[in-house]
Amino acid sequence: MRCVVILLLVLALALPLPTAGVFGESRKSPLLPGPPSSWEEILWPKGSRAGENAPQTLSLWHIERVEAPKIFWQMGPHSLALDSSGHPHVAYGGDFLYYAWYNGAVWQIQTVDSSGAVGEYTSLALDAEGRPHVSYYDNADHDLKYAYYDGTTWHIETVDSAGYVGEYTSLALDAEGRPHISYCLQDPAHWWACDDLKYTHFDGTSWQIETVDNGEGVGGYTSLALDAEGRPHISYYDETNGDLKYAWKEWLYRIYLPLVVRRT
Repeated sequence: MRCVVILLLVLALALPLPTAGVFGESRKSPLLPGPPSSWEEILWPKGSRAGENAPQTLSLWHIERVEAPKIFWQMGPHSLALDSSGHPHVAYGGDFLYYAWYNGAVWQIQTVDSSGAVGEYTSLALDAEGRPHVSYYDNADHDLKYAYYDGTTWHIETVDSAGYVGEYTSLALDAEGRPHISYCLQDPAHWWACDDLKYTHFDGTSWQIETVDNGEGVGGYTSLALDAEGRPHISYYDETNGDLKYAWKEWLYRIYLPLVVRRT
């Protein structure tokens, strides 16, 4: 016990005592760093000065409620896009399909589709005019739906209604502003799982629908992008094998009509 007391006394004498003025004159503690001497010390920490290293970036997150006090009982995955002015646009829903955008001063909110149990798995894209296009899931009829705003009114249509389709949508617009959508076909016996990866695009007249990949558990969490040639590229999930998969479409040939065949 005597040895412990002696050791504590030695340590106490070895530590420098704090100077006077704890609540008066500011002094730097030998154990704790003191306040910065200038703004330069905040921007350029000790060991570096202007010209030696780039200044650290001071950043701040801004958080706000877009739609309140509405309570969403079952909000599905939603989608965000920025317009040419950097203003946010959001598509979301679950009970209905909603669309919100910030005009630079306040948020504007619209109910796009009020048919009920719609608006999950939304994917939003803005065209060259900044007008919104949205793909989404109809959970009442189990259909893939698409809505777009023409500058005056919203247009809504059912794109695919063959089976349980429309979850995990991803939307992209081509150079002509025409929509392309990837999504999955669900297994009716196991509605929570996908069975096929599907892809559709509007050719200017009608919707063209394809099955890209099939198999149990295939086609969830799709993400679609178009390359410079307008060819679709899709990443998606294979739940059965636990794999991330990727598919792309290649043009093998093109036929230009009219095609004239001459007998020789």
